[in-house]
Amino acid sequence: MKAFFKAAALAAAFAALVPGVQADDASAKLDAVLASQPEATKARYQYRHPKETLQFFGVKPGMTVADTLPGAYYSRILLPYLGDEGALVGVNYSVAHRSIDYKGDADKLAQHQGWPARFTTMAEDWRGGSKAAISAHLFGDFPASMDNTVDVFLMVRATHHLNKHEETGGTLSAALADIMRVLKPGGTLG
Repeated sequence: MKAFFKAAALAAAFAALVPGVQADDASAKLDAVLASQPEATKARYQYRHPKETLQFFGVKPGMTVADTLPGAYYSRILLPYLGDEGALVGVNYSVAHRSIDYKGDADKLAQHQGWPARFTTMAEDWRGGSKAAISAHLFGDFPASMDNTVDVFLMVRATHHLNKHEETGGTLSAALADIMRVLKPGGTLG
């Protein structure tokens, strides 16, 4: 019986070390991804603090992360960091939001509706060898298959834009409802 308790104590002690090892591995992977970024991107680190930001929101390899208003900054970092088991979801403003911005201009609205396809094509260049899934959607157009699938929903520099049409179009409220629908229970909005 003593041997059993010794083995159990040893197993418990080892298990307590594993999260630390995983965290160290994730931190080292993020460091490597950040080091591989273009010089123009690295020059912004002192202002944007991408490592600290992603760690604060709990982003880890293998997660599904939605990036609002994605471009060649966080998405370029996220794709290789999330790895083969992860997924990046690019998110842009709803058609209702852009209808207010564009004052009903049909050509601009049509171009906006084509954004998801353009984003996924552009993001292919940022993989860094990763096989992470890439998709893109507009607020108000998330498929039911996205419900409860997103680990972290990033809103870096986007909330104030959603709020600008809240009174006239309910854009922030609608976006937050979409976000709550697709976040996993216990997921993070950041």
